[in-house]
Amino acid sequence: MKEVKHVISVLKNAEKAAIREDIVALKKLSDMTIHSSVISQDEDNVMVAVIIYVLSKVIERGEKYYKGDYKKYVSVYVNFIKQAVYALEKNDEIKFRESIKEMFSSKELDPELRGHISDIFRKAKINKASKIYEHGISMGKTAEILGISIWELAEYSGQTGIADSPYSKTMDIKKRVNNAVEMFK
Repeated sequence: MKEVKHVISVLKNAEKAAIREDIVALKKLSDMTIHSSVISQDEDNVMVAVIIYVLSKVIERGEKYYKGDYKKYVSVYVNFIKQAVYALEKNDEIKFRESIKEMFSSKELDPELRGHISDIFRKAKINKASKIYEHGISMGKTAEILGISIWELAEYSGQTGIADSPYSKTMDIKKRVNNAVEMFK
């Protein structure tokens, strides 16, 4: 892991935001972490961003979809975040990754809720992959980092209009050739 202090800070802030059920703060933390993960291309940073985004979605859907179960999940989730922070503070990256994996397979959760969370997790990976792709990392690399298929990413990115962004447009061939000729004059 490349940015341990940053990840610890983000997780501590996510813990506080989760306790307050502050969806906006969680989404901002997730987006901020994606931005820094693009710079460092650190898979652990990406997973932290996905996890925080999933938590924001569970809280956002809260009572409407999960009845009172979501509060139990948030409580379990906050405990896993605390474990992950503790592991990072002790420089134990293996324990950190184990804590992250356990967040999505906790036996304390209702199986139906676990299924919903798995679905949210899958969609969150695709959503965050599109954000990474939007920052200029190739589709192949982005899909590899998040463990999704290029097709899933391409389909989602096509729906979001990322490809239509003026930043993703390249020059036509004549302009590129002229630029190359100018560079060698």
